[in-house]
Amino acid sequence: MRLFKQIAAGVLVTWGLVFTIVGITVPFDPTEDKPVSTFAGCMMLGLPPLVWGFFIYRGLTKEQKKVRISTEKGTTNQVQDTFFRLLESNNGELTLMRFAMETRLPAEEAREFLDEAAGQFNASFRVGDRGEIYYQFPIGDLPSSLPPGSTLPNPKNRHNS
Repeated sequence: MRLFKQIAAGVLVTWGLVFTIVGITVPFDPTEDKPVSTFAGCMMLGLPPLVWGFFIYRGLTKEQKKVRISTEKGTTNQVQDTFFRLLESNNGELTLMRFAMETRLPAEEAREFLDEAAGQFNASFRVGDRGEIYYQFPIGDLPSSLPPGSTLPNPKNRHNS
């Protein structure tokens, strides 16, 4: 259906532009014997499809924005759910690598998320034997789900539109 709307919008806008441009140029054509009626006819054939195609395109753009926002919200909820699940299963201890692997976030986004969450929940850090950084969250301070009105960091959307 989306493809049909895209094609319809393209055809309508093209049709409308052709007739509108012809209509605008007709009064300047010295060979035209009835420029006013030709101008009016071109405008009647050009403007309605042009406007209609524009509104179809505008609707598609709004629809695409709603889908993108919904996807971002779903991604945020999945990341938060994974964050709490990992903390619960690892007694509040988490590494960047483990978090990035589980959430499939790029390393930089995973680090930003964990750093912001560490600030919100007063987490401490420790360095492992091989140099890995462990985030140590005080497990007693973490809710199983967020209380109303509070939010965790929002991971950036991985998909560019």
